[in-house]
Amino acid sequence: MKINSQSSLILWSLLMIVWMSSCNRTFWAKRAQSPDSLTGIQDDSLAVSNRIETLDTANLPFLEIRVNIHIIPDRHGNFLAGGPEDERPINGLEYGKRLINHINSIYRDFKPSPTSRSDFIGDSRFRVVLYTDPAQPADSFGGVFYWNTYREMKGPYGDTVLNILLRENGVKGDFKLNGSACGFSMDGCNQITMWDAYDNMANGGNFGWWSFASNAVHEIGHLMGLCHSFYCQNECRDLDLDLEAECVTNPCFDDCGGPNIKHCDNWHSGSRNVMGYNGNNDAMTPCQWKTAYRNVYFSKAKYIRKVNPDGSY
Repeated sequence: MKINSQSSLILWSLLMIVWMSSCNRTFWAKRAQSPDSLTGIQDDSLAVSNRIETLDTANLPFLEIRVNIHIIPDRHGNFLAGGPEDERPINGLEYGKRLINHINSIYRDFKPSPTSRSDFIGDSRFRVVLYTDPAQPADSFGGVFYWNTYREMKGPYGDTVLNILLRENGVKGDFKLNGSACGFSMDGCNQITMWDAYDNMANGGNFGWWSFASNAVHEIGHLMGLCHSFYCQNECRDLDLDLEAECVTNPCFDDCGGPNIKHCDNWHSGSRNVMGYNGNNDAMTPCQWKTAYRNVYFSKAKYIRKVNPDGSY
């Protein structure tokens, strides 16, 4: 059969329209199935939120907090800048290693607290990792830094790490155990400070690395959005936190993170809550854990990494 040029042109145009329509259908189908689509992100966030709410921790990722340790002296001395073979805790590298190991031992195994109405028991899915880059020439001690003064402190990793500062208050032998955090959110906040670790270690104080590890968990708890366990407006109040049992000497304390001076006697309450003032910060209530995990998981902080249960990132 002969087909003239005009008929051939019409047939060719029809074939092109059918082909383009087929391509478009294929393209949009692939977009709808993409894990990067808005629907996929919403579904994933909803699934994670449900697992948090139901305490389905086995199906939630570990949340790694990458940290650096900054040692800042005073006129009474400083941790030694020894090598990794020096296992004395007065060596800054050894002290930092013990500090981080004990922080993680708390995160791996939360205990019950006698003052709580309900307890989160077991692995919190939080971990702290000392971050270092062997290719970074300014990092001579594997994530631990020694400075002459606070003013000169400037780590090479910027906001991609949480900076843990070990500072002294200038009073030898007073053996304090104090700390502070830069805020109540990890977004835009990447520093906690602990005071007098060297004084306690070098001069025979009662507070070793284990106490300062508890102190660090408390301060990181503030970055996770948690208030003191005896705070009057605590969102977990009457759910599973007993504020009067936490405070002891008063009903509660009206400050989320400010210093509690002679108002609540949480130290002698028997509490083990991480957000209390006590020597055994190794307990959380389910409400506190849900708040903390949710805030960290959905944080935009660059020093947080999600590690799947199989170990993949």
